[in-house]
Amino acid sequence: MSNASASACKEQVHKFYSSIWNENDKSVIPEILHPNVSFRGSLGQQHLKNGHDGVADYVDMIHRSLGHYQVQIEDIVAEHNKVFCRLRFSGIHRGQFMGFAPTLKRVTWLGCAVFTFDDTGCSSGAEQHGLPLIVDIWALGDIKALEDQLRTNKSLLHK
Repeated sequence: MSNASASACKEQVHKFYSSIWNENDKSVIPEILHPNVSFRGSLGQQHLKNGHDGVADYVDMIHRSLGHYQVQIEDIVAEHNKVFCRLRFSGIHRGQFMGFAPTLKRVTWLGCAVFTFDDTGCSSGAEQHGLPLIVDIWALGDIKALEDQLRTNKSLLHK
């Protein structure tokens, strides 16, 4: 991967988190994700989501459960057609989530993600900017730490 294409891939990952997740703007999905994208997340009932609609459903599920949901990229590395990120996730637990009733408390946990890019496939939106599309995402979070926070927050409500 050239420096230019590594920068373009990193730019797409930054846009994935800043626009889709932090701003909850799903209108940019076609500019960032391949139509047949595979998304594996560690939260929710079904961990594998396919296509734009599958990713949008996952985003909606997280935002319903966690208000003010944010993902902060703490480190990002690109090589070949892949980008790796070390991440910090946070939100206000405002809806049923992972079997826990809302606590209205902030939860924060760490994780990472690996993105795979298709250098040849571009939607009309991405093509205009010459940016590659993401074809596969593996996002993993520290679920044990998240569950511990949810459990602790629940017990604080009952004191």
